[in-house]
Order: sequence, then structure tokens, then C-alpha cells
Amino acid sequence: MLHLFVYGTLMRGEHNHDVLAAATYMYSTHTKRGRTLIDLGPYPALLPADDARDADRAPVRGEVWAVTEAHAARLDAFEGKAYRREEIELARGRAVTYVWAARVPPRARVVTQWRGARDADDRERS
Repeated sequence: MLHLFVYGTLMRGEHNHDVLAAATYMYSTHTKRGRTLIDLGPYPALLPADDARDADRAPVRGEVWAVTEAHAARLDAFEGKAYRREEIELARGRAVTYVWAARVPPRARVVTQWRGARDADDRERS
């Protein structure tokens, strides 16, 4: 099993969550350090770690899911060439996540959290 940290449209209640149907929810958490998250309109993208760029950023909230290697390969295909997997340190352990691997479009804006991340925290408490 692979632990996967999701922070956007794959989270519970989001429009691409069904892609995780075969996965097992573990817990909600956030990145241990601040990270740069951009809003690309219909979905977010976490930028690769960069100490200088991330210095003033907030930790990114999300969820950890247990996925098989076969499921992870299907997720790789779903995410496409614009994303790549990267290991990430979380407040609760380590996981892999998808980071943006393409050129950042000029329309992208930096956000502190994806729209559904706050809702995920609320669902965890209920």
C-alpha cells in the first residue's frame, strides 16, 4: 500500500473523488511545512518544494488515502503529464502527492487552501 496525500478535487465531496473509489481513507492532515498551492480554475496544483518560494506560505490541508500500486498507476494516468508524484512530509507522517510538473500558467493565482479543504476538516470533526 502507498499513502497518498490529496489536497484538491480528489478529496471527499469534490468532483473527482470517485477516482479514489477503490482507496481507503486514512485521515485528514496538512503539510508539515508551508507549500505553494495555485488555483488553476477547475482544480488546484501544489508546486514542487522550494524553500525560498514556500517560506511565507501556509501548510496545505488535505487527506491521506491508502492506495495499491495498481491504483496509483491509474491515478498517474488520470493526473497526466502535468503532474508528477513527489514524497511529502506531513504533520502526521509521510506520503506521496501530486505536484505540478508543467509551466505555471499566467492565470494561476496562489491560494492558501483549495476550496474543499476547509470542508474536509469539518467532515473529519463530525
